[in-house]
Amino acid sequence: MTAEDDCDPVAALSASAAPPQLAAKLGDAPVQKTSGFTFVDHLAHHRILHAKRPLAATDQKIVDIAFAPGFNSISRFNEAIRRASGCSPRTYRQRHESVDEAVAS
Repeated sequence: MTAEDDCDPVAALSASAAPPQLAAKLGDAPVQKTSGFTFVDHLAHHRILHAKRPLAATDQKIVDIAFAPGFNSISRFNEAIRRASGCSPRTYRQRHESVDEAVAS
């Protein structure tokens, strides 16, 4: 982990994240008891938030956006964004571009 990662909660969580199998063995009970979410759910939530910003605000390639917060495959990224927003990453971007254009007008 680098000094820049210290300021990035997604990088910090990703670096400290145990594989889901290990998290299951260690138990998510303390995290789940306080937040209602498992550690893996919490990590996925932050990865999605980290990805939505550049999807909406930049023209970066979707594949680059997917891997930046720690998604290991495009299919997992697409699935996570679809679950969180109800649409594909491309559609999410298009919807937010039209909102940004309307606000700018």
